[in-house]
Amino acid sequence: MKKSQIKIDFENFTLEKGLNKAVFAKYLPRAEKILQKEGLKNISGRIGLSLVDNKTIRKINKKYRKKDVPTDVVSLSYIENVRNKAVSFPVDDLIGEIFISVETAKKQADEYGWSLNEELIFLFVHGLLHVFGFDHMNESDKKIMFGLQERIIPS
Repeated sequence: MKKSQIKIDFENFTLEKGLNKAVFAKYLPRAEKILQKEGLKNISGRIGLSLVDNKTIRKINKKYRKKDVPTDVVSLSYIENVRNKAVSFPVDDLIGEIFISVETAKKQADEYGWSLNEELIFLFVHGLLHVFGFDHMNESDKKIMFGLQERIIPS
């Protein structure tokens, strides 16, 4: 698989061991290929990926989404003209940030019956799609976004 044009700036702010950039980076070339087939051009830049606790993600969720509750993932996109157009980035090439609550991911992994790594990868890809302008606010958009997730993370 070709080398990814997206780079990850990774920070693990939790006490959870064994989580590193490589766990997530291996999905980037596949995601780029699929997103290019969906019409996104010139996909390159940096994604900030931070693994945090519920207290931290609650603050982020309140600040950016006006929701004073912890959640599993929050994505911030710094891309303009995302869907079906050329992508333009900020000067410093940071295209987005993804914050994942490891506490919530652990709980969800238990509920779904899979590993913490599987849940973190799912949340990362979900967040990545949000960075590139995909959403799930209605059934049509949800079908598209979740279909892309399944293509990026094959079962």
